[in-house]
Order: sequence, then structure tokens, then C-alpha cells
Amino acid sequence: MTIDKTANTKIVGDSANDLLSGQNFENLVVEIFYVDGFKPTSNTISNFETFLSERLNKPDGIQTELQMIASPGQDVYTITEIRALEDDIRTKYNNGSEIAVFGLFLDGEYSENTENGSVLGVAYRNTSFIIFEETVQSFSGQPLAPSATILESTVLNHEFGHLMGMVNAGTPLLSDHQDEPHGRHCTSEEGIAANCCGG
Repeated sequence: MTIDKTANTKIVGDSANDLLSGQNFENLVVEIFYVDGFKPTSNTISNFETFLSERLNKPDGIQTELQMIASPGQDVYTITEIRALEDDIRTKYNNGSEIAVFGLFLDGEYSENTENGSVLGVAYRNTSFIIFEETVQSFSGQPLAPSATILESTVLNHEFGHLMGMVNAGTPLLSDHQDEPHGRHCTSEEGIAANCCGG
């Protein structure tokens, strides 16, 4: 049987309503792959499941599935390379009343990092996100830094917030809080905590 993958390879925000509501899809499966040695903590996954259940209307439930993969063997990754990796390993796609999301906790760093900052995660398709877990771990391991669980949870919720259409990417703004010079982000430093946006 041929799987139609086109519904899962659109631009970020295109599936915002399908993720938030139960009208077209009554359940959600989040397929999370992680490179050996870069698995998110069990508390991170628990926090993420709570985050989703409090925001999404999925009467038939929300399921997360974790699977380990070997390292692709790169120090730096472009979005084009990440998309190709997803295409090789992803197994879950929208099917009937189930909507599927792909996530990857990856070793290596993002090709767009600069001396002024490092990217921790990117939502890059309507149902796809990447967490640069090696970078997350390097930050969480520093003195006075947040724990791995706190940092992972923050980045994970942030990227999924973009898939939910925030900020102004498929879900209309209820107030003027888009930080336009920084893309789909919020002017409020408490954006996620206040639930005004995905980051």
C-alpha cells in the first residue's frame, strides 16, 4: 500500500487547526526518534504529554512513541539534510482519523548557528520538528544552567507551539504580540508560560 506523505510535508502552521481540534483528526501520535546517547529524559516526555493534553482536543487520545537510531555521523546539519533524514526513518503519517507528528533529538549542531547564538530546535514542516539535543545538553551542563529536563521541555513545547500555528503561523493572533523582526515569535518574555504563543 502506498502512503500519501504530502499531508505531512507542508509548511509550518498548515496543520495548526488539525492539531488543535478534533474535527478532522480525533487522535495524535508523536513519533520521537533520538540518537543513541541523546534520549530526552522521561520527565521531559511526561511534561510534553501534559502540555499536549492541556491544549489539544483529541478525544481518542495522544500517544508518544520513542525510538533510538544510530548517529548519522555528522557534526553539523542543514534543514535539507534533516528533511532527508526524516524521509528515511519516519514511519507514521496521517492515516484516517489519526494525525502524526515526527520529532528528532539529534546529535551535532545546526548549520545556522553563529558566534552570537546557537539554535536549540526548529519546526521545519507542518508536522515535523528537530531538537539539537547535543547543544541542549551542552547548555544544561553549564554551571547555574537549567536542568536537562527543564531545557528540553521548554524547547520541545516551543517547537510544537509553532506546529500549532504560533505565532501568527496558522493560528490567528488574539492580541498584537508578534515579534516580527524575529519571525514567528512573541514579544513577551513570558510567552510560553502565559500560553500566549509557542515562543
